[in-house]
Amino acid sequence: MNEETNFEPIEPKTFFFGDKTYKYDFNILTVEQAELAREAGEFKYNQLQNEPENFRQVVKSRGAEWLSIVLSYLLREVKNDIQQPFSKDKAESEVENFVKTLPVSNWNDLRECVTDFFTGIGKKPLALVILQGEKKKSGIEMLLPILQKSMQGSLDQSGS
Repeated sequence: MNEETNFEPIEPKTFFFGDKTYKYDFNILTVEQAELAREAGEFKYNQLQNEPENFRQVVKSRGAEWLSIVLSYLLREVKNDIQQPFSKDKAESEVENFVKTLPVSNWNDLRECVTDFFTGIGKKPLALVILQGEKKKSGIEMLLPILQKSMQGSLDQSGS
């Protein structure tokens, strides 16, 4: 059975800070929101595959802010108990600033929203890699150290 066919989105999550309220609800995301969030996540994934030479490059490319950027496209403002329509301009300014100023106590809920989104669009492995922040190694990269150790072990045994 395919994982995407029985995907159950998490309960909508609401974030409050100051006088602002924003909500994540997978079921009401627009195509525009999904495309923008997916692109931001894929950018970070690709950045992890081709590691930058230094941290300044990560900062300059905004790769260090990827979580805030992805979430800025996934959250929608709530006013008078009504979730507002998505606005790309607001997402890239107001919503992103809102996410960046949230207390770290929201960290796990924010990451859960991102995981839920990527799982819902059939890209759970992408979310797992970018949330762990690990470069996905090729099979050769993983096997080479093992092969080198086993060959060294064989050389050591035959030499003694």
